[in-house]
Order: sequence, then C-alpha cells, then structure tokens
Amino acid sequence: MSRETDLRVVKTKKLIRDALVSLIAEKGFDSVTINDIAGRAQINRSTFYLHYTDKYELLEKITSEITGKVTVLITPAAHVQGGLLGVGDLTRDLEKILATVAEDALFYQIMLSGRGIHSFRFDLGSLLKQKLDEGFRDQSLISKDLFVELMSSLYLGAITWWLDNGMKYSPAFMAGQLVQLLTMGPVKVSGLVPGQI
Repeated sequence: MSRETDLRVVKTKKLIRDALVSLIAEKGFDSVTINDIAGRAQINRSTFYLHYTDKYELLEKITSEITGKVTVLITPAAHVQGGLLGVGDLTRDLEKILATVAEDALFYQIMLSGRGIHSFRFDLGSLLKQKLDEGFRDQSLISKDLFVELMSSLYLGAITWWLDNGMKYSPAFMAGQLVQLLTMGPVKVSGLVPGQI
C-alpha cells in the first residue's frame, strides 16, 4: 500500500488540514504556527513535516484540492449555444457548485473574509473570470471584459453573502435566485420598470 493511500496517512492529513482551517478561523493565517497546527491535530511536529514543508504548502494543497472540486463544475460554455442560454442546465450546475461550496463552507467563509490570505479572493475571482471569458463569445451588449468582471463579482459576492448568513437558503434556492437575476437583470428583479422620470 502506498503512503498516499495508507488509511493512517489519510486520517493524519485530514487532522492537519482541519487543524489549519480551524486555527485560521480563530487567529488568522499569519498568526498560525506549526506548533499550533501540530497541537490542534494532536500530532508531533515531525509528523507534520513528513507530509508538508511548511504551513504555506499545506494551505496551497488544501486550496488546490477544495477549489479544484468547484472549478471542474464551472462550465459556462455548456450553457450557451446558438445565442441561447440553457437556463435549466445553468440552474442545476449552479446548485451543484453551491452544494460543493457548502461541503467546505468553513474554508470558503474564512478564505473569502479577511481572516484567510488576501490573495485567495483575487485568485478565485481570476479563475472565475478566465472560465467566464472562455465561455462567452464577444456578443454581449456591453464590453466583454466589463461583463466578465461584473459576473465574477456577482458570483463571488453571492457566495460570500450566503456563507456569511449561515447558508440560510438551500443551494437550489440560491441557484434559482442567481439565475433570475442573471436572466431578468437587477432592475426587473427589484420590481422596478425602467422609464423616464
């Protein structure tokens, strides 16, 4: 059995990862030490160093694993064909994305707030912008770069708000609300009618 699949190794890595996330929630990433992580995970420092070189590598691996689960679900090109938006598929995919975020809610909540590393929100936003840029052709009624920026901000803002409010709505409800906002626009969903005053 390889070291990566050994059940003890898997359990130890989970303890280490959970320890880091909970410590970031308590004191911020910059204040966390290897001793803190080892103590919380109830392991020796030497055990930590068997798996990771430092807390930065640990965070990088956690971030890569967790965001990777969401990244594969972001497929805007699959929802746009012949100038039409597949609303049903988009809603289902957004629900899957939100359910996946919910699985690692504490991590996302911490990392999108000021307690994580400041580059996380930027990096996630950049990844989202890249996916959106690839998924939408240059057919929007506003400049594409502005469109991509606004859409990525909408998604990240909605996810952050949802997490900060205890995920009080289900992923299905949130997905439906986002799709309504996307398809109708902010003016219509606010109940207003555009006109001259």
